[in-house]
Amino acid sequence: MKPNTTLATNLLKTMLPTAAALLFATSAYTAPPTPVSSCGTVISAAGNYFLAQNLTCPGASGVIIAASKVDLDLKGFTIDGGGGSGFGISTSSSQMSSTADLSLCLAVTNIHIHGGTIKCYGRTDGTAEGAGIILCSPNPPPGPAVAMSVQVDHTVLNSNEIGVALISTAKNKIANNYISNNQVGIDLANGCATNALVGNLLDGNETGLAVGGPNNTADGNVAINSTLRGILVSQVAVNTQTTNNYTSHNLVGIEAQAAASGNVFNGNTSFANTSFDLEDDNGNCSTNTWRGNFFGTNSPGCIQ
Repeated sequence: MKPNTTLATNLLKTMLPTAAALLFATSAYTAPPTPVSSCGTVISAAGNYFLAQNLTCPGASGVIIAASKVDLDLKGFTIDGGGGSGFGISTSSSQMSSTADLSLCLAVTNIHIHGGTIKCYGRTDGTAEGAGIILCSPNPPPGPAVAMSVQVDHTVLNSNEIGVALISTAKNKIANNYISNNQVGIDLANGCATNALVGNLLDGNETGLAVGGPNNTADGNVAINSTLRGILVSQVAVNTQTTNNYTSHNLVGIEAQAAASGNVFNGNTSFANTSFDLEDDNGNCSTNTWRGNFFGTNSPGCIQ
């Protein structure tokens, strides 16, 4: 019996145009990444970008992200603010000098920042305002927060006033970063919502995490050697989850301020802090929920 070559020939004729079209479509949408090599670079189009060298930008922004769907790979390089005011990386239309006017902020979406160091934006004593990275929408606190879906990971943020600052923004993920010697490591302004702070190492900051706003999650972070608090929850933040974090050698390990209510603190480990390992300034255990934590000292005594 002879093989049916007609069927094979017809199938090949059908597949070749489809394969060619797929190859063309892939090549048409895959462009090489764009280098960033100067201070104040404004990214105004979607795409992949990479830092091509170290940048020293005293009094100036390093990179300004003014478009959605941007991947910025820092490639192990450093953006250095020189201790002056400003922001290493901002989501804004142009350079920002302070947070007094948020009209420059853009609610751009789907941003990924990763793989390098940002340092010396602002001063840890507060005499110069700045942050290594600022994610902000035009809405002043307390919002409403705008969903931006920004991810910052595997980045070093050192010796800034604030390592990562979030203002009126939602659905961002700050994960697996090393954040040290800032006045505040990660600062979620009142009104920030549904953000995830996960797996960060916060070492030697004045305050490691400062969390305001509803439905945020701080999980699996390590906050050590803070001169004030490892983790501070400062606002009415219904259902914010502070879970599975480790705090040690801070003044206070984890603190809920008197204005904070509706938060859940669960499964955290906190030992060897100077004042208290766990502290709720409301003076009760009904305003916030404390359960399943491991600690040495607490105030009030009902904290579990």
